[in-house]
Amino acid sequence: MSADEKLGQQFCDMLAQAISTRDSQDDRLVVALRPVVEKALRASIQTDPKFAVDLLFPLIGPAIRRAAAEALRSMVASFGQALAMTFSWRYIKWRIEAIRTGQSFAEVVFLHTLVYRVEQLFLLHRPNGLVLRHLSAAGVVTQDADMVAGMLTAIQDFVHDSFGNDGDMLESFRVGELGVWIEQGPHAVVAAVVRGVPPVDFSTLLRTQVELIERDWGLELARFDGDTAPFARIDVYLAPCMIAA
Repeated sequence: MSADEKLGQQFCDMLAQAISTRDSQDDRLVVALRPVVEKALRASIQTDPKFAVDLLFPLIGPAIRRAAAEALRSMVASFGQALAMTFSWRYIKWRIEAIRTGQSFAEVVFLHTLVYRVEQLFLLHRPNGLVLRHLSAAGVVTQDADMVAGMLTAIQDFVHDSFGNDGDMLESFRVGELGVWIEQGPHAVVAAVVRGVPPVDFSTLLRTQVELIERDWGLELARFDGDTAPFARIDVYLAPCMIAA
């Protein structure tokens, strides 16, 4: 090691020790560095806003879901009160079931009225729309996955160009008895083809899995070079979305 390298190493050690000592004494170091760090962050975000979005995506989603879940619980409670005023024989049987099982009346109604099945699930690479994974329910006749993905991308582009603002993306649409639900992160898009009406928290389930994929596979997705083989292990994140009732 040269003399300059030794001097540099000594300086680094002294600087680290000085920062540690100063920080343990009071908050003056934090106060001094805060404006510099904040200025650097602002400059970085202005230069590359996507960097901040990718960084915060796994953190913001759960907080938003908690607020939405609370609003949903309130809505379900109001729905239950409204249904309680109905006196048909079917509703009376459901009320008896609610008392017998300990579930709320609204929950029993949802269980009896929602019939659905996720027939296909696509994981797409958001930047180029390529299919990374494709799952299908037993007995479902499937089309070419790449062709379907191309159609989804074309529909997204049409809606965005015709009606959307920057950043607006299509979340769902229906084709006859089938609905397509779409959730996306910075690098990945999950599209579910559903027959019937899925539960109200289905979009939350999709978004949770997208967040997990972005958290655990974000680096691989960002460096995707066309080889889809490594992404077979992502099936464990997609399988919970293949639900039916």
